[in-house]
Amino acid sequence: MPKRKPRAKLQSYRVGAPLERISLDILGPLPITDRGNKYVMIVADYFIKWVEAYPLKNQTAESVADVLISEFVSRFGVPRQIHTDQGSNFESQLYRNLCKLLGVEKTRTTAYHPQSDGMVERFNRTVEEMLSKVVDADQRNWDKCLPLVTMAYRSSVHDSTGISPAEMMLGREIDLPVDLIFDRGPKEHRQKDVYVQELEERPHHVHEIARKKLRVVDDRQKKHYDLKADDGGVKEEDTVMLYVPKRRRGLSPKLQRCWEGPYVVINRLSDVTYRIKRSKKAKSIVVHFNRLKPYQDDASIPPRKHTDKVELLKKETGIQTEASLQDDESTRMTKDRRVDHSDVTEKSADKSTKAKPIGLLSPKVIKSTEASKKKKAQSQP
Repeated sequence: MPKRKPRAKLQSYRVGAPLERISLDILGPLPITDRGNKYVMIVADYFIKWVEAYPLKNQTAESVADVLISEFVSRFGVPRQIHTDQGSNFESQLYRNLCKLLGVEKTRTTAYHPQSDGMVERFNRTVEEMLSKVVDADQRNWDKCLPLVTMAYRSSVHDSTGISPAEMMLGREIDLPVDLIFDRGPKEHRQKDVYVQELEERPHHVHEIARKKLRVVDDRQKKHYDLKADDGGVKEEDTVMLYVPKRRRGLSPKLQRCWEGPYVVINRLSDVTYRIKRSKKAKSIVVHFNRLKPYQDDASIPPRKHTDKVELLKKETGIQTEASLQDDESTRMTKDRRVDHSDVTEKSADKSTKAKPIGLLSPKVIKSTEASKKKKAQSQP
């Protein structure tokens, strides 16, 4: 059995243009607001790190598709690829038909492996932290604070690119409310043709800087992550166990068996994903390498010899068996029969030292015993 869970090498997906790949996710449920909103639909661009957050009353496929078209696509255009998890709203036939109609490539994460969409998962934590600092005590106005929270995020310099998402998307920094307090003075007036030329050149320059920075960051993250990664020794037709951390009502998760199987590997889809099946009639599933480990049946464990059990018990526990205790006792009794305690003498290592008699009782003990007997006899009438 492996001492730790398997860990595949980090897979980086490099993009080089806005809307080349976006990610969709649903955050919630959150406290129901006065407007009836309960969820947040997150849209994030992998390259420029631009994010959009739309409050939703429900997370049905119809609501997701409507907001995607009316709010995002109508303003920014059609992305080339959309990456989601395996939620029912993203796996519905309606959503599949929508992607097919728009000509968008649809990709998804594997089950129980949100790390493959780590960017949007990280933003979810960020938006939760930012909302917690501005919402009211009853938390029923978070949808009113959401636009200002996303504006603050988009205007901040991103660690991965070294540039703010606003400058990456718009070609300029946006003015914030703080700029009204600290007046920067009148802006320089430029001719339209000069401004258009700068607007064409600046995004190319900014995007090139971001590409180089992202490449360096991805390489550094991969090098650090792969230090504890496995090479992935799973092959086709191998028998494996599958990690399923599904909690069951009424059962303690600490005592729950999270490994199910055995499964058979049908084929390898990529460096980290595999298609497996539990039986011939069962439906195959696609899983990540991190959820697999080799299956070991009783036949694969070498048998232990019967003669080695006694010695192994002695080494592991330090407890002697009944047979060994009887042998030790008989040996001791044999030695006692051969020894006459009245004639035993102890010899010193130095031959010049006289030998001292050793009996069953020492002289001090004998003298003390005789004195106690005399004292007891005198006390009797």
